[in-house]
Amino acid sequence: MRFFVMENLKRILPFSLINLALFVSCFTVLYPLFNSGDDVSCLYGLGGGYGFEPTALLNFNHILHPFISIPIKNLFIAIPGVNWYSVTLILFHYIATTIIFMGISGGRLTIKPLLTYLVIFLVFECVFLLSINFSNTSIILTFAGVIFWVSDPDKRAPFRKVILGITMFLIASLFRIHTLIPFIGVALPFILIKRRNHPVMMTVLTLTMVCLIIGLNQFHQYYYERNIKGWKQQEQYQQILYKYFNHRGLLNMDLEEWKTEREMLYYALTFDTSYLNRGKLIRMYSELTTKKKWLQPDSREIFEWFLINNRIYFFTFFLFVFFCGSNPVRILALISFGFFITGIGFLWIFMKLNDYVIVGGLGIICILILMMDKTERIGSHSCRFVIDKLLMGFLIFWACTRLYKIDKKNRENNIMFKNAAIEIKENNNF
Repeated sequence: MRFFVMENLKRILPFSLINLALFVSCFTVLYPLFNSGDDVSCLYGLGGGYGFEPTALLNFNHILHPFISIPIKNLFIAIPGVNWYSVTLILFHYIATTIIFMGISGGRLTIKPLLTYLVIFLVFECVFLLSINFSNTSIILTFAGVIFWVSDPDKRAPFRKVILGITMFLIASLFRIHTLIPFIGVALPFILIKRRNHPVMMTVLTLTMVCLIIGLNQFHQYYYERNIKGWKQQEQYQQILYKYFNHRGLLNMDLEEWKTEREMLYYALTFDTSYLNRGKLIRMYSELTTKKKWLQPDSREIFEWFLINNRIYFFTFFLFVFFCGSNPVRILALISFGFFITGIGFLWIFMKLNDYVIVGGLGIICILILMMDKTERIGSHSCRFVIDKLLMGFLIFWACTRLYKIDKKNRENNIMFKNAAIEIKENNNF
């Protein structure tokens, strides 16, 4: 047993150290920022930033499970000078990306996997780190779970990696449940091919995982209901509000109907629950969704901006597909891409398409291509080899340029936030 542990540590250590160097470089050079109000709210609640004692009761029944929030809260109480919420998110990103690095390399530390992982890290992971939140933490942990499920099974313990994958999925669900389904769905063609030899056992283990996730969420709701008076009613009201915020363009419709109510929701002025009561919100949602057209007047402009803003991710995907040496892997990647396009089309028309869906969806397909493509490339002096490496270099340069722009925007937003805080402090007469 001791020999087994030492052998695994020796195998993991080089990858973990290289990944650590990349993380340290990222946080030394770049300026990450919370770009999510929900994450700021969670941070303030866990750390006592609202002027009350730190609390693990965050009022969200689908994010930051008590198994995550209670330890963070206790750390804030024990050592209040450290931002333990950010530390936790970064730690799980680091663990997940180390697993991804090892999966891409196949356990062999050579120039090729180093270069390809650097591309993945700069194009996809650094974007997550610069705007770190519970959603992309759940996504990257889901990626790690998928990595275990599509890895070659151990001959002595064929289901060990499946169980490790389930462990990663369960941890991902503790940060946010909703992100599991779409990204496992995108990876499904690869998973079905790699795990096709034991369909009965895989079905049993998958159903067990689903039951565990549902059970964890039921405990989450029970914990809140027991500790927050009237939480169930609050949650029902919040779920109605989420429908508006998760339905793109619903509050921006150029209609006279419900104008005051729509403006109150748009500016998050939902404190008057007697005026914005559940019945009114349900009726308004029904009427607005009936009148809302699939394509808004600005849809073409938004779609063009969508393609421009995300072109690096699409380019990376098509580059990896083109240079893939295995036709079966290329077909699987295109099927997964079809699932991805269908999913974002559904979100675009009927709900809200978040940035992390694009980054995560194309990121997981690129990672799976690198993992599954075992075909040897043409000789090192071939034209294709040279073009491959030049394009990788171009991607690294493009990614660094994009990260510089995001970093610059983050710094400007932080200065703006600090100036606003100083102004409020100087003019606070209460």
